[in-house]
Amino acid sequence: MHVQAIAEKASYYGLLAEYYKYIDPACHIHYYQKHYYYVCWLVQCEQSKAQGHHQVNAPYHPYREQRETRTIADPSKYTYYSYIRVLHASPDAPPVDVYVNGQPLLRQFAYEQFSQYARVPENKYVIEVFPAGETDQPVLSETLTLEGGQAYTLAVGNRLEDLSLYVYEDSPRVPANESKVRFIHLAPGAPNVTVRVKDRDNVFENVAFSEVTDYLGISPMTIDLEVVDANTGSVVLDVPDVTFEPNRVYSIYAIGLAGAEPPLQALILED
Repeated sequence: MHVQAIAEKASYYGLLAEYYKYIDPACHIHYYQKHYYYVCWLVQCEQSKAQGHHQVNAPYHPYREQRETRTIADPSKYTYYSYIRVLHASPDAPPVDVYVNGQPLLRQFAYEQFSQYARVPENKYVIEVFPAGETDQPVLSETLTLEGGQAYTLAVGNRLEDLSLYVYEDSPRVPANESKVRFIHLAPGAPNVTVRVKDRDNVFENVAFSEVTDYLGISPMTIDLEVVDANTGSVVLDVPDVTFEPNRVYSIYAIGLAGAEPPLQALILED
């Protein structure tokens, strides 16, 4: 292949990777790998030219080699990556440390806090949650299989005595100039709830604890929402002035305790 054609391929795939960076992680990774492959080929061509060689073969493709079982610390041998973030949604649990395959991911992670997405190779992982500063006995341990190109939220939730890890698949894909939103009920002890536009139509109906709704495509807007008891219709939580921006995806988490401390609140995260 001619050097100019290699350069055009590298540029083309680089542009596609940048376009999909925030709207489709799987496509972003796919095109970035192609971009990197042609960049490596282009560099080899330039190096060979400087040494007086006139032809160079395509480089070995690093993403075609057989994957091996490795820890989170060594992602170099994997084809695809997953994305994980962690949310502390247990209202009476103290700060915790979160470990992935025996390596610390988060320390002193307190209620209401959420992490940014961390990129990890697709694989099976042991997620362990310890009381902050301790490593003897986890209060929570789960083995998860993470798929390449998929984003996940790992929510440490429920009351401390029933602490659980809730895994939700996030979908950052959104049509151009639109928004998407979903609702997750993580308020232990609260009744089934319905989310509606204030004094108007229902958006998500009869959502039970730990359940997640499907994403709903909407036009960008600012609205007032309210969470009501699905059985009685009484308002349990007001969520005013919620802004949904174009090309963004949102998850609304209901956390806290109904009629106790810490109180119910809506935590709105961008996926």
